[in-house]
Amino acid sequence: MSIEKNKLIAGFMELPTKVFKSGNLNYYNRHNNTWCEEHELSYDICWDNWLWLVIEKIEKTSVHGDFPIVTISQNSCEIEMYEYTKNNGKFATYFEYGSKTESAYNFVVMFINWYNKKVNNFKKYSATIKWLDTKEIEYDVIFKICPAVDTWWQTEDDDQIFYYLEDESEIEDYKKEGVADFIILTIDKLKIHKNL
Repeated sequence: MSIEKNKLIAGFMELPTKVFKSGNLNYYNRHNNTWCEEHELSYDICWDNWLWLVIEKIEKTSVHGDFPIVTISQNSCEIEMYEYTKNNGKFATYFEYGSKTESAYNFVVMFINWYNKKVNNFKKYSATIKWLDTKEIEYDVIFKICPAVDTWWQTEDDDQIFYYLEDESEIEDYKKEGVADFIILTIDKLKIHKNL
């Protein structure tokens, strides 16, 4: 069970992977410059070189323009996001287990699962479009599939987004004249790192 959770965390941390002669997938831990197999991922047992780095990344991860505040004390771990809470209802989670590491580990797994489902699962496309009024062609225009287009949904990389779509079925509409002041000539899904 902790192997799968550790692989989930390794995906969030975007650890480089490589298959060696043994045929097993290995993960590169940048902090201590070592390769390890999935059963050697130590987020669940090691605070200094593993779990603390995840907490630091979570605190630097923009969630719709807000940055999580993580509080760890004794055997508990808590997270709050104030801007997200204002716009989307309460988001504060408290974990208390037998140790600081166990509390933080369970919190990290919960946060990554939530983040992957609510925030990091939007698809992006790179398109070539033609402006109908000037007939100019524009390349590498980014479209993002997003279930809501309110400004609070925007994440830190959204300044590169040209246009938001509610779902993928709208792509075909934007290939036709009369829907917008541009048409999509070509469009390809961007390859984005997916967490395990």
